[in-house]
Amino acid sequence: MFKKLKQWRRFSDKVPNHQEIIDTISKAHYLTPIKNGVYDYKIDVWGPDFKKEKHELAVCTVKGDNMFNYRKKYNDKKTMEELKLLYKEYLKTWPRKIHDVGFNLQVLAPYLLIYRAKYMEKKSLDWTIQASMNALVLSNLLQNKNIDVSFCRCFFHSDFLENEIISNFHIPNQKSHMIKNQVLFLLSVGYADKKSGTNRKTNPPNFQEVVNII
Repeated sequence: MFKKLKQWRRFSDKVPNHQEIIDTISKAHYLTPIKNGVYDYKIDVWGPDFKKEKHELAVCTVKGDNMFNYRKKYNDKKTMEELKLLYKEYLKTWPRKIHDVGFNLQVLAPYLLIYRAKYMEKKSLDWTIQASMNALVLSNLLQNKNIDVSFCRCFFHSDFLENEIISNFHIPNQKSHMIKNQVLFLLSVGYADKKSGTNRKTNPPNFQEVVNII
């Protein structure tokens, strides 16, 4: 059954069965159609034991009306240190923002999947299509098992916010947001915090605005 995906803001501490997660990732791998059988994407699976690394990554997911005041100063050590302090405060006040910024705490989910390019300097966009199709297949397989998912593409790189999850894929001297040329998106997997972390609702346009029947 194909279910409409929901974008959850935060996940509970309840951890899904590890083997069930791995088996579902494996099933999605074999179900995903790939052009010419050439796999140009990779998936890094960060499990429940990597809480520290996920918190370090979460600082790089700053959001809100004031977020660009921090993102534009990614080369300023003092500003990045301020961002770390804001993150610590936000963990206490969530979901209330601090100084008009918040952070995408869904990346703290028990399982975090990093969809990235297999080759750092890859010019073709084929890998982004492959990765997106796999994530869609996987997400629906998981939701049919009552396991929740959430996508995140709101992140950036700073040499002063290095983390083990995405920093290794940054190409020196490229701008902070260009990390998304190497890391397409993050997929959080677990059980959503449905009491305090409601899902974000999206309103798609009318069918006819997108689909042109010739």
